[in-house]
Amino acid sequence: SASVPFPQNQRVLQSMMDWAEQLIIDGLDLVLGPQLSVLLFRAVSHDAGALAAWAETNRRSGALLCLSTTWHGETVLRICVVNPSTDPDEVLAVLRTLQ
Repeated sequence: SASVPFPQNQRVLQSMMDWAEQLIIDGLDLVLGPQLSVLLFRAVSHDAGALAAWAETNRRSGALLCLSTTWHGETVLRICVVNPSTDPDEVLAVLRTLQ
């Protein structure tokens, strides 16, 4: 079972988990989550360079801090939810731009 050190973040993480099935349909696979307050996603149709560029664009704009990282030799996206007021629908809207 998942461990969430900040109980107030459980709502955000649970909401994101509830959307996992839809994300798979939208071209994202949940790789790991939630572990502490971290979720890992695989963007099915994007290579490492495209993921890094997408992450940097969203970081610079302030839309979402979702960085690319390596998990078992594969480039994936990493989200760490630390703000209990994070709106999962806003996060998912940005993730859907990966389609």
